[in-house]
Amino acid sequence: MIENYLESTVNEIISATKCQPRTFIFRADLKFPAFMERSSMHDNNHVLSRFFRFFKYELTKASAPYRMSLRYIWAREQDTSDKPHYHLVIMLNKGVFDSIGSPLPDEFGSYTRQNIYHRMMRSWLKAMGFHHEEPLGQLITIGEHPMNGLPWTGVLARHDWCAINEAVYVCSYLCKAYTKQIGQGIQVFNTSQGKSLIKPDV
Repeated sequence: MIENYLESTVNEIISATKCQPRTFIFRADLKFPAFMERSSMHDNNHVLSRFFRFFKYELTKASAPYRMSLRYIWAREQDTSDKPHYHLVIMLNKGVFDSIGSPLPDEFGSYTRQNIYHRMMRSWLKAMGFHHEEPLGQLITIGEHPMNGLPWTGVLARHDWCAINEAVYVCSYLCKAYTKQIGQGIQVFNTSQGKSLIKPDV
């Protein structure tokens, strides 16, 4: 574990619980299509910034008339693939969003439904420059609980330290040093509060 990343993860989760009575939290992994050739898109994190911009727009539409609330943690990793991938922790207001929804595409193989998973897929496809209805398969996987291997979601409340401790445990996966390309001039970790405490050129 990279200690400063773990500290930022704890701070982000605690901050989320202070902003609303209950927080819906889950992990997700963003992957590039296997057929996509390596390009300049993979040499920076602009595509991730576009994803969050599109996703915030989707959430704003879905949460009206409530105020949209989104907190996140992300890590960029790459091991044997020629392209990186992103691990995310997403935190939303439980009073507005309380499930991810089915990850299965519609009858045409597209992601047109109004659940969180389909909104994420549309955002990720548009961020990469694809049409949001292109049937490219499931490029987002929901993170699993390390103890039982099941897709993990959680609900956090202020002072519910059992739930908070479990969330920190599950989300600490983003803080591992292995597969992070530190030292290549590309940021590999950050939170919605902007606290990436280890610079990428260290």
